[in-house]
Amino acid sequence: MTLNNGILDIGEIRRHLDFGSRYVEARTVEVWLPRAYAAEPDRRFPVVYMQDGQNLFDPAASFGGVTWGVPEVVSRIIEKAEIRPVIVVGIWNTRHRGTEYLPKTAVHTEIGQAGMAFANNPVADDYLRFMAEEVKPFVDALRGVAHHDETKSAELRKSLERIKWLLWHGNLQRALAVIEDFEEDVDDLDVDYPNLRKFARTAHEFAVYITSNAGSLINYGERISSCLAESTVTAVISKRFAKRQQMQWTPRGGNASV
Repeated sequence: MTLNNGILDIGEIRRHLDFGSRYVEARTVEVWLPRAYAAEPDRRFPVVYMQDGQNLFDPAASFGGVTWGVPEVVSRIIEKAEIRPVIVVGIWNTRHRGTEYLPKTAVHTEIGQAGMAFANNPVADDYLRFMAEEVKPFVDALRGVAHHDETKSAELRKSLERIKWLLWHGNLQRALAVIEDFEEDVDDLDVDYPNLRKFARTAHEFAVYITSNAGSLINYGERISSCLAESTVTAVISKRFAKRQQMQWTPRGGNASV
């Protein structure tokens, strides 16, 4: 849909429902594109990633029915030349907001001591992987081939997601076949994309890397959980640091042990 402040067009928002992830619960991801995005197709735009994404753009989805006014504010400071035109990505929160946003170390050392319920299962590290390995590549694709041919871009993204899933689950032979098809699709691209040659070269380098390291790839779908060992170590360390115990670690000794 297109956002409009009633006077001037202030950009376009693309809403991607049920954005899936290997690490965290699926959610909506919205991408706001400034007016310059359509006017300058070959320009490289910085990207701002924001959390609590449902509060950024749409009053119908915002908490309390009031948005943070991100498109209006960003458009205004762009017009004043205070910043360069930017893309804004809004990542919606879920029922796991607390465990996703709070760093694991802080949860264990501070919040855990306060006895808060969600301190036992922080997933901030998984949320960071979701942003770095899934959301960012997706947005980067929007700034590349998708800017010139969104249908082709969607097909390539789908192939890449398939390749990642196959490699993650140790299905190497099938992954190599899909990679070969992906290379051919990239070679057959006929779009006015200035970095197409570099994109094709990267695709071929990726295929060579996977093929050359096929014997070293790990089937992460068969990982053994380390949560029991981690919880045991945490319990031992907590007990030895407790003041009521006769034997205690000093902070220096405790740090050395971990």
